[in-house]
Amino acid sequence: VDAAINWALNITVVEPAKMIASRSANGMAISWSGSGTLQQADTVAGPWGDAPSQSNPQTVTVTGGTRFYRVRQ
Repeated sequence: VDAAINWALNITVVEPAKMIASRSANGMAISWSGSGTLQQADTVAGPWGDAPSQSNPQTVTVTGGTRFYRVRQ
């Protein structure tokens, strides 16, 4: 029903990006669906900046420190 109403009203619905992180042999594998920019920060409060690599998926080497990731649309 929602899709029919959106179509009738010419509303475009953008699905939010979904990020998946899993352990890999070299560290952590990060992938995401949808459009968006992978960002990283050393604390959950930021400051946030674009990750140096926007390849999807990508492997991040775990160095023992803390790093947070998000996908920003």
